[in-house]
Amino acid sequence: MKEKSQLTNLQTEIQTRYDSLSKRLKQVAKYILDNSDSIVFDTVAVIAEKADVLLNSVFPVLTK
Repeated sequence: MKEKSQLTNLQTEIQTRYDSLSKRLKQVAKYILDNSDSIVFDTVAVIAEKADVLLNSVFPVLTK
C-alpha cells in the first residue's frame, strides 16, 4: 500500500499547488489527477506524451 499512499500524497500536493503552476505544468498535473489508476505504470516519457508536453515539463510536477 506504500504506492497508494505516495500517489495520494502526490495528488494532494498537486491540488494544493495547481493554481500556481504554469500552463504546461497544469497539463501534466491534470493528466496525473485524471489518470490516477494508470499513472503508476507509466514512464515519465509516456506521461509527457499523453499530457502533450515536453519531457522536461513532467519533472517539476513530480519533484516539487
